[in-house]
This record gives sequence, structure tokens and C-alpha cells, in this order.
Amino acid sequence: MFFFLFLVMTVFFSHTSVKQFVAVHLFEVGYLGVLAVLPFLVAKPLVGLSILAVLAFLSLSAIWRMLTFRCVPNLETRSVLITGCDTGFGHALAKRMASVGVTVYAGCLNPEGEGAKLLNKASSSENIHIIPLDVTSEESVMNAIDVVKKKTKDEGLWSLVNNAGVSCLVDVEFCSMDMYKNVTDVNLLGTVRVTKACLPLIRKGQGRVINVTSAAICYPYQSAHAMTKAGCDAFSNSLRREMHKFGVRVITVEPGNFYGATGFLNKSTMTGLEKEQELVWEKARPEVKATYGENYFTGVQQSLSSFAGTSCNSLGPVVDTLEEAIVSTRPGSRYLVDGSSLLFDVHNVLLRLGWLIPQQCVDYILEREFSSSQSPLLKTKKTS
Repeated sequence: MFFFLFLVMTVFFSHTSVKQFVAVHLFEVGYLGVLAVLPFLVAKPLVGLSILAVLAFLSLSAIWRMLTFRCVPNLETRSVLITGCDTGFGHALAKRMASVGVTVYAGCLNPEGEGAKLLNKASSSENIHIIPLDVTSEESVMNAIDVVKKKTKDEGLWSLVNNAGVSCLVDVEFCSMDMYKNVTDVNLLGTVRVTKACLPLIRKGQGRVINVTSAAICYPYQSAHAMTKAGCDAFSNSLRREMHKFGVRVITVEPGNFYGATGFLNKSTMTGLEKEQELVWEKARPEVKATYGENYFTGVQQSLSSFAGTSCNSLGPVVDTLEEAIVSTRPGSRYLVDGSSLLFDVHNVLLRLGWLIPQQCVDYILEREFSSSQSPLLKTKKTS
């Protein structure tokens, strides 16, 4: 029974993509899953067996999806618009989809930049069309859609991948309203803006909208990023239910820790982060400075650097998932992609089993993981 439970947990918590099935940390999830259910089997056999039955059903469903995977026909007639193709997931996905024959409209914030030049030099560059696209600008978005509309003509657009995103890594007390507005305009409103403009083309081709959000863990220093990505998730859920009547699919992809692989957190970006933190420190109110102390951000940088060091070192798992979401005849509505370079990563466990763990325990784990070595100078006394 326990061996079967282990198998169920490992299969259930893996992705339908075979490549990702190998990549997911089977041991950690399966082992912890057995430990989580074991007390119920011993103390409450009926409850334990009920959980086992549910997991068995879900795992068999996942296996069935793997075995029945089918690719949409005539990929060479399909087209996809991807935002944020200058770097990261968008850049890699543009190359991948072009290599399998799909026509790619690669939205780049800087169409003359290094990322766009590399796409033009790709082996399958004849399938890639660079389009200037600033998701915060209504005019830029409509111009991009006009280009796609003229090229696709009556065929419509098969897929839209909303990938463009930014972040700011500072505490709430240091994050200005302008910073919140900027992140919101790109991550959330940018997704809404591009999606609304694309829906007539997507509906014409009975295609799909794929939104890249973020794993559902609200890390310290990332309030702006977390709240906007949560908003994208809510937007996706509503849109999926609205578009079902038109035969349009809406899919959410949630990458885990790929900060190092995307270049979001590496040596060069840490330098930029340091400058950003210097600026927010200068603008902070005197009482905030007095509370945190001048050396506080040094500790923040150390904890973020340590976190980035555990990042998955490849974009492959996310690109594989996005490709599946684009080409599968029966894609899932949600994909969670684990990201880590460690054999055992507590963040992957929290992503999969966090709903079973008391919130106080989750808070404690994340506070220890991200706590600055330079603690705030002043402690507020508890009132309750």
C-alpha cells in the first residue's frame, strides 16, 4: 500500500510532459507525501484511504493524459504571438516554436536590442517576425496587433503567450507607489491590454491564451510581483470561463525558481539591484531608515543571492511546458513547473504541499530563508 501511495504521489505531482516528468523532484514529493498521509492511515484509516483514493484517481488521470497526448495538426499553418521576447522564457520559446515550424511573432520591447538580433540569427529565423511591443502602451499594442492581423489574414491567431514581466525586490516600506504602478502596468494591466486586443484573432482561430504567472508563494521583498501575478491568475480564471463558449482555451503556467536561468537574479542584475536599493533608501522616510539601519540591504542582497544560487539552471522545463500548452490538442488549464538546482528543495515542497501545512509554519520557513543578516535596529513591541 505504501509503495503504491509513493507511486501515486510521484506521478500526480509530476507534469504531463515526459521531459518535465523526469525533471520534477519525485523523491522529495513522494517521500513527504507518504509522511503526510501516513498518520491518517494509522490513526484514521477511513480518512487515509479516502485521501489515497483521491490521489489514485488524480494520478491515473495524469497518466491517461500522458498516454493520450496528441499534437495539433499542421503546425506550419499555426501562428503565435509571444510578449517579452528580448530575454528569458519568451526568447527561448520563440526559438523553440520557430524550430517546429510555427510562425512566431516575437514581441520585443527593444526591437534593435541584442535579444532581437539573436532571434534574427537563429537557425529557424525565417519563421520569426520581430514586432516592437511595449505592453504598457495602448498604441504600441494596437500597432503590433495590426501587424499580426495583416499577416494572419483570415486564419486568425492560434496562441497568445503573455510572458512580459518585471519586478522590484524591496520591502513594502521601501517600495514606492510609482514602483507598484510600474510593476502592475507591465505584469497585470499589460497582460489584460494585450489579451483584449488579441481576443478577436484568437476567437477566429479557436486558439488559446497562455498566461505566464508565478508560483503561488508570496516571498518577502516581492510584494509587487506577487500581487500582480496573483491578479493575472484571477484574470485567467475569469477569462477561461468566459471564453469556453467560443472554444478558446485559457491556460496558466506557473514557473518556480528560475530566477538564475532567466537572468532575473545573477551577478549583473545584482549590481542593478544594489543601485535600486540605494535609490529607495535615499527616498525612504526618516523613521523607516531609523528602523532598518543603513546596512539592512546588504543582508537582503545576501539572502537573494543565496536564493538565486538554488535556481534551476535551465529554461528547458518551462519552455517544454509552454510548448505543450501551445501544441497539445488537450492542454491542461494550469501547469506548475518546479524550479531548483537542489536534490531537495523546500520551496518545491511548499508549492506542492503548502495547503496541507499550517500557515504559521510556512511563514516561519520563508522568514528564515529570506531573513536579512542585518536585522532592523528597532523592534516594535507586541500589543497582543
